[in-house]
This record gives sequence, structure tokens and C-alpha cells, in this order.
Amino acid sequence: MAVSWRSYIRPIVIRTTLAWEWWQSGVTYYPLAPRVYRNPYSTYAKLRAQDPVHWNFLSHSWVFSRYRDIDAILRDHGRFSNDARYRQEVSQSQAAASTPGGPSMLFLDPPDHTRLRALVQQAFTPRAIEALTPRIRQIAANLLTRSPT
Repeated sequence: MAVSWRSYIRPIVIRTTLAWEWWQSGVTYYPLAPRVYRNPYSTYAKLRAQDPVHWNFLSHSWVFSRYRDIDAILRDHGRFSNDARYRQEVSQSQAAASTPGGPSMLFLDPPDHTRLRALVQQAFTPRAIEALTPRIRQIAANLLTRSPT
């Protein structure tokens, strides 16, 4: 099986980008690194201490690590929107292409999110979830007894 040249280049690009990020701020944030996803708390502490408003070069996004900043961001839908349709760097056609079925309610701001959440919340009550238990068990049992392909 041929190995793609990208499999060789990608780790080099990631390491180089992280080195640049460290040189800029003294800290890096790469949540896919094994040591970070196994125990992210030391990385979060380092971010809070050294660069609480951190630009992440790999994801081209800001990483906030202080509670008060995150709380303010989550409450200020005017300046910090979840909705990709309002991002400056994303064209309307790019936003539409990334969500072909329309925007997910997970990435909508109030009042659209609030309206859609009210419509679906009855499907997620404890009683509704409990009613799904027999079907979920049946699906799981079928998957476990299915022969490997």
C-alpha cells in the first residue's frame, strides 16, 4: 500500500506551526496531542498563566482559558456569534456549503436557537429517553452479534 506524501508532511507542518506558536506566546495548544487529550488541565493552567487569550495557529482561532472571559463570550451573541453565516472570513457560499442541510441548531444564536430548542426539547426528557431503551438495546445486540465483514 502506497503511503501518501501528506502523511510525511503533515507532522512536520504541525510541529513547525506549534514551534512558531510557542515562539510567539511561550505556550502551545494542540488538543489532539496525546498528552493534552489524556490530561488537558496542565495545558489549561499554562494557558491561563501565560497567554489567557491565545491565538492558535493550527485552527486559526482564539483560545480563551479564563472563566470570566468564556462566560462573557457565551453571553454576548452580538459580538461573539456561533453562526457561521456571520463570520467575516467565510463567504455566504462557503457557509452554505459547510452545512448543506442548513445551519445546525447547535451553531445558531438566540432567538433562532431558543425557538428550535423549544421544538425539540420534549424529545429529550428522561421519559422520552427511557422509552428508547428497548430499541437501543436491540440495535446494540444486533451489532454485537453481526459477523465481521
